[in-house]
Amino acid sequence: MNKKQLISIALSLAGIALIIYAMHAMGEVSEAKGFIEDVKSFFRNDIYVDLLGGEAEKQASKYDAKILGLLITGILLTLAGAYGTFFYRKRW
Repeated sequence: MNKKQLISIALSLAGIALIIYAMHAMGEVSEAKGFIEDVKSFFRNDIYVDLLGGEAEKQASKYDAKILGLLITGILLTLAGAYGTFFYRKRW
């Protein structure tokens, strides 16, 4: 294997790691949002819902764009690494 092909494989592996991490983080945020909804449904009074749910939803939702960015970056790195691995392969 040549150096460019090894770098391409490393890019693919980094992309796959980012995809796995982003998917895990999406699950964690989704779980947190579900918990917030459970707490909001338990307290039906508007004062408690605003107090408990409003700020917590903002905190949980602020990670959505970052996680989506990680996922897109992981996909792009994986595709770039796969292309580089294919493009720089040894031709017999």
